[in-house]
Amino acid sequence: MRADAVAAAVCASTASASCFWLLARRGATRRGTMLRAAPAWPVLVAAAATGGASVAGSPYAAALVAAAPAAAICASTDWEVGLIFDDVTATALCAILVVEAVRGEMLAALAGSALVVALLGSLRAVTRGTGLGLGDVKFGAIAGASLGVLDGVASIGLAFVLAGCYGAVLLAMRRAGRGSIVRFGPFLAAGLLCVGIHPCFR
Repeated sequence: MRADAVAAAVCASTASASCFWLLARRGATRRGTMLRAAPAWPVLVAAAATGGASVAGSPYAAALVAAAPAAAICASTDWEVGLIFDDVTATALCAILVVEAVRGEMLAALAGSALVVALLGSLRAVTRGTGLGLGDVKFGAIAGASLGVLDGVASIGLAFVLAGCYGAVLLAMRRAGRGSIVRFGPFLAAGLLCVGIHPCFR
């Protein structure tokens, strides 16, 4: 991809991250929760992911302009306060669907979103809400819409692998017990970005 196109994608992703952060702040205020000052790392992650996908020629590069910053912000807020805000996920989903409609991939985006949400919703029902939060389920709509059916599911599988490895490390270091809670949002975001950027994860 041409350098100017990559630069444009990175700039758009950076701007999107700032907008999503403001939406997260609004969502936190509505929930009576305070977020710290905006961290720099979600913006850097979003820019790197979007640029990497563009350079690698990923078929998801366009969708990641919205999905990557939203994922990074969701990871940040989930890690900080344990919440993924509807303001962010709903806005990101709408933006991704617009992009996919322009690309002629609307049906694939809707199918992926529905399947991943159904999968995560089923897991939440089975665990009675102890394994996954409702925000995690809603995040699945972003993953499915941006990556489609197969790769959307692959991103969720990778998220579970990463979360399992993290939990195992904590247990080995005796920094967590078997009943400890692990925020799943950062791993959902990591799964989406890895699958979206590079073909080796697909």
